[in-house]
Amino acid sequence: MTVEQAHIKIANEDFVLLPQKCLYATSIKTIIISDMHLGKSGHFRKSGIPLTMGSVHADLEKLGGLIEQFDPQRMIFLGDLFHSEYNAEWEIMVQWVKKFPKVEFELIEGNHDLLSHEHYKLANMNVLEQVVFKDICFTHEPADLKDAYNVCGHIHPGVRLVGKARQSIRIPCFHLGKKRMVLPAFGSLTGLYMMEAKEDEIIYGIANGRLLKLS
Repeated sequence: MTVEQAHIKIANEDFVLLPQKCLYATSIKTIIISDMHLGKSGHFRKSGIPLTMGSVHADLEKLGGLIEQFDPQRMIFLGDLFHSEYNAEWEIMVQWVKKFPKVEFELIEGNHDLLSHEHYKLANMNVLEQVVFKDICFTHEPADLKDAYNVCGHIHPGVRLVGKARQSIRIPCFHLGKKRMVLPAFGSLTGLYMMEAKEDEIIYGIANGRLLKLS
């Protein structure tokens, strides 16, 4: 069965999984996304691969649509916001942030976030190692936590759907376990790491703007 969004509970708190590849925390009016990898097309262009900046504008337009829809107080990036060293695409991001002065932007620093903290400061973005909300800990990479549920990114989870005649397709997904949930990569120029649901785990695949509960 496919749905436009899925309401779930994590550590007794209400969240909404969205087919735009992000998570919404209803009680604190916060949008959580991971692995945008902005600047990746510029990084490739420096290497002689002629990618346009269309993906940057598309990703930011999608993100702006989420802000208009949910009117959040806060947005948390779970790392890898910007793919590499500084390039012109960062200035596009800075100008985009200025459109939403009422939103508090926070970045949990990821392994690809190589910009100096001064760049983030000029963009009015707080840089943190992690964010803790009650019994939930948001990180970039998966963390083994004894006393908190972990919500993370980094992995770019995906799942393979197999149809008749050995046809298959790979799609991004949310991967939910007893102690951890991995968010899909938000960015357009990101790969997928295939995952399977073990016992007591749930996968929500994302296809055609809808969520598909697979286990």
